[in-house]
Amino acid sequence: MIRSFCRRFVLAFQFLTRIPIRAQLRIGEGDFSGCMVFFPIVGAVIGGTMALVFWGIRALLPDSYYVSALFPIIAGVMITGGLHLDGLADTCDGVFSGRPKERMLEIMKDSRSGAFGVMAIVFAVLGKVLFIGEISAACSMDIEKMILLVVSMPVLGRLGVVTAAALGKSARSDGLGKLFLDDVGVGHWLIAAALTAIAMFLFWGWIGFVYLACSVVVACLVTWFCSKKLGGLTGDCLGAANEFSEIIFLLVFDAVQRFFI
Repeated sequence: MIRSFCRRFVLAFQFLTRIPIRAQLRIGEGDFSGCMVFFPIVGAVIGGTMALVFWGIRALLPDSYYVSALFPIIAGVMITGGLHLDGLADTCDGVFSGRPKERMLEIMKDSRSGAFGVMAIVFAVLGKVLFIGEISAACSMDIEKMILLVVSMPVLGRLGVVTAAALGKSARSDGLGKLFLDDVGVGHWLIAAALTAIAMFLFWGWIGFVYLACSVVVACLVTWFCSKKLGGLTGDCLGAANEFSEIIFLLVFDAVQRFFI
């Protein structure tokens, strides 16, 4: 039991990050789905690294709100290898191509990015930088709040991935996404959601549950839309769920700070 726990914990880090954990794992049945319960924890590590970069840039350039917003996003891309942004790009290339379902899936497997994919990456990165910069300017004296914001974003994004995987089915008979989509169930989601709920409550109090709910709702919408277009989900769709969850969290957080706090 303990070995299985540790193996899945390490597997989650190896899959979601480029952090060099040199461990030879003997992957068994259920390990890919089981490791997803640790996705929010991995998200916290990613977010912690991004927050450290944010703090460093703010210390050097205290009045450069948008510059300090850009560098943690770059750090996040470097840590993950752009995994989820790549998924977002491939998903947009496929579902907005206007082609039949089979052709959409072929387009998503193509390693080259099309116009929709490039635009999706630009809008996603630009949106995060603008939101974090705007919130940072409004909370210029509250560095602790900004650090918690940067940490929360990838935590909620990874919960979005688990939510989509638990709700969806695989659109393909093969592919890496199928390893996650086929066996992830409500139990896996409940554990991941419980871990995320604890983090959100510790960070934000009761309002943290609103941020969690937004992540879940967005992931549900991505699942519904992609399933309608593709007849199911792929690994790329899970990446898209992550990106949309992160951006909507920033949008909702900004709105809450402006109108309710």
